[in-house]
Amino acid sequence: MTSTEDMTFYFRGSGANCDSPALPRTLSLLKAFVQSGFRYAVIERHSTPVSDFTRSRANLVKNLAVTGPLDLWEDLIASENTHAPAFTSHQDRVWIYDLKTIRFPAHLRAASHIPRCNRDVVT
Repeated sequence: MTSTEDMTFYFRGSGANCDSPALPRTLSLLKAFVQSGFRYAVIERHSTPVSDFTRSRANLVKNLAVTGPLDLWEDLIASENTHAPAFTSHQDRVWIYDLKTIRFPAHLRAASHIPRCNRDVVT
């Protein structure tokens, strides 16, 4: 699962489907994905209630630089958002979390249906 449209789009499945679904928008859907076997979430700098919950409740597995150590004045996320290349003093990173380590609130019920991954829908 991921919070970045780059992974959702480029880890294609067949047709409109994909192999890296977007992080869901609700905790009940996140719980359903975890119970169905999804193990990791790749989260970038954007913040949503579900990504914030995941950051606070799941074990961090890895923290990786997005573009590597060489700054070519290019930012993949900015490019996806139609911004021209420009010097950046920071380096975008992604954080990989182990979803199996999340302790969900006891009262939270898992959603009954998990939607298919769709490249046109990201968080």
